[in-house]
Amino acid sequence: MQGWYASLLKDVVLPHIATCSYVVTFGELASGVGLILGVFTGIAAFSGAFMNMNYMMAGAVSINPVLLFLELLLILAWRVAGYLGFDFVLLGWLGTPWKRGPIPAGRSRPLAEPGT
Repeated sequence: MQGWYASLLKDVVLPHIATCSYVVTFGELASGVGLILGVFTGIAAFSGAFMNMNYMMAGAVSINPVLLFLELLLILAWRVAGYLGFDFVLLGWLGTPWKRGPIPAGRSRPLAEPGT
């Protein structure tokens, strides 16, 4: 384990272990549901890869390197990942950086006037 990561765990995570356990549980659940349903696939894969890197830095190797490689492939392919799953409908409705959806285009005036 890296020294800086060990001191991060000791000084930040261990004093707040109950809160961190809920954050990890919610993160794993949200990432898994997002990947299974195909909702925000790139974001779900990135959050899964981030958690996976934390597990590997903490010393738990097992199948984590294989999962990290698969998550990196999903992150790189997130633009075409919307053809299967709910991203096909959701990203068409919300829009993407290369194609605006009806929600951002429907806003006719700014949310707040300058100076107010």
